[in-house]
Amino acid sequence: MKVKKSLLLLITYVLLIVIYKYIIAKNFGYLGFQVEYYSFSKAFFVSLIVIFFVLLGSFFKNSFYSLIYTISLTMLFFGQAIFYIFNDSNFSIVVYMGLPVFLLFIIDKIDNDKIGLKVRKLNLKDTYTYVFLIIITAFLILPYFKNINMINWKNLLFIDVYDSRQLDDIESSFLMGYVFAPIARVLLPFLFVYSINNKAKLLTLFSTISIIFIFLLNGALKSILIGFLAAIFFLKGDYIQKKLRYLNALFLTFSIGIIENMVGGSYLIADYLRRIFFTPSRLFQVYYDYFNENYTYFNHSRIAKLLGVSEYDVFIPHFIGRYVMGREGLSANVGIFTEGFFSFGLYGVIISSIIFVFIIYMIRKSNIPPMYFGIVFSFLYVINTSFIETLFITHGLLFFIVFAYFVIPTQKV
Repeated sequence: MKVKKSLLLLITYVLLIVIYKYIIAKNFGYLGFQVEYYSFSKAFFVSLIVIFFVLLGSFFKNSFYSLIYTISLTMLFFGQAIFYIFNDSNFSIVVYMGLPVFLLFIIDKIDNDKIGLKVRKLNLKDTYTYVFLIIITAFLILPYFKNINMINWKNLLFIDVYDSRQLDDIESSFLMGYVFAPIARVLLPFLFVYSINNKAKLLTLFSTISIIFIFLLNGALKSILIGFLAAIFFLKGDYIQKKLRYLNALFLTFSIGIIENMVGGSYLIADYLRRIFFTPSRLFQVYYDYFNENYTYFNHSRIAKLLGVSEYDVFIPHFIGRYVMGREGLSANVGIFTEGFFSFGLYGVIISSIIFVFIIYMIRKSNIPPMYFGIVFSFLYVINTSFIETLFITHGLLFFIVFAYFVIPTQKV
């Protein structure tokens, strides 16, 4: 089984190279995805590192960490490695993105199952507790339905989603912006999985309809729909089965993307793959070129603004998008590792990687059942496109960790 998974990982790596070289670079070269800097020596050396990481994944003792490692290797490292092979990119960035992946291996070795945080969770078997949680969720959702006349049914076909998002940003209040992620990324997916597991058909209907309507009103693809689909995808099986399912899904998606381009000349799937696997890699290089030896020392943060020591009047992703990349209205969003670099250089990447692994450790110690892993995946999905403060507060990671410790049951109830 381990050999099969390792081969699948290597195959997905090769398929991703094919997609980048023959589809993405060909159709999106104007966005900075190039091939003219390719060299055999770069490809050979980086591929050896990839093989090393793939083989390293065979020595995990904990299946939860192993699944996180596989997802992180594909979503964080593969794209950066391939981008380096074909572009005028600095090898240091490949090393930087390999650091959080390697630290996952370290935490797997030093984590002691006997050490854990003992907390008393809410008893959802209790009718009053169960009903109270549903009422609270419904109460938090209610304000979003005041704009129900603005529903755009085209969003179901992923049409006009950005228009819906902009309109919702205008209509939403400050408070709604902060409760949105806990609702869409944690509460509703949890209720959906809980209802499926406990055969609560009315709760399944309530959570599903709520997720769909909020998506239609908001158009936030990453925050809502991806999280919901992940909840469904990772619902069944243990962590070992989920890992194999994830790798099979990557293989199938990459293969269909290549066939789509070969048969019809289109690149819809490849475009989505570009945004997930390669846009963060491209942006890391942009930030590296601009901030290397010119670090912000975290003065760009909200904390710095609250303390009155911030030297940045413009949100950095907006500044990079408009003035560095020359694209009006572009928000060049990056994740915690890129933010760590332009804050403190190598030390910032190390700090961000430690924070990342500590987050995974805390989730592991919350002892949530495998059926709820889709919620974890939704945060892994945005971790490479979000600043650290945004990740914890706006995207709801802090809420999820607290919710996992005190609400999500540790066994089937």
